[in-house]
Amino acid sequence: MVEKIQTSKASKIFIFHGTFTMKEAAEHKADRKINKMIVLTGSFILGSSRNTDAPFNLGYVIDALQFLKPDVYVAMNNRIFHWSNATNLKTNKFERKDEKQ
Repeated sequence: MVEKIQTSKASKIFIFHGTFTMKEAAEHKADRKINKMIVLTGSFILGSSRNTDAPFNLGYVIDALQFLKPDVYVAMNNRIFHWSNATNLKTNKFERKDEKQ
């Protein structure tokens, strides 16, 4: 996937990714120092479920792509997290590392 991102002419990349490994995937892409805006999102509630958060997260990423600078981000729970400051919790949400208690 990294090779496809690097060779793409697009400067903004959106990836719908599995939620529980999204943090690691963001770190992996950031380690490659790709000079593009990369935003990963997913859903904590299965996409086929009636109450899924997938459509909301997708719309949120489309909006976020309009104003972020080149780097790697995670977009979940109505928030944008820089890859280096996101924590994936077992409580079905992401939070910033510096907000953890």
